[in-house]
Amino acid sequence: MEVFIFQKIDYDVILVSPYEFIKSFVYDFSHNLENDIRRLNLTHHIANLESVSVYMAKMMLHDEIFTQYK
Repeated sequence: MEVFIFQKIDYDVILVSPYEFIKSFVYDFSHNLENDIRRLNLTHHIANLESVSVYMAKMMLHDEIFTQYK
């Protein structure tokens, strides 16, 4: 199925860094659940989630297991 999708989009795939993915995901999550986040006072938890996620992504990029190529 994945091969079919890649053929349909002509292998035109944009490479995104983990940092960009995390920032986009947290922004989208915060935007879609803005009312619930404010109601439950979770704003500081979302900021911490973003910081820890970026830190973990950076640490994973330094690990040889995650930087190997086939």
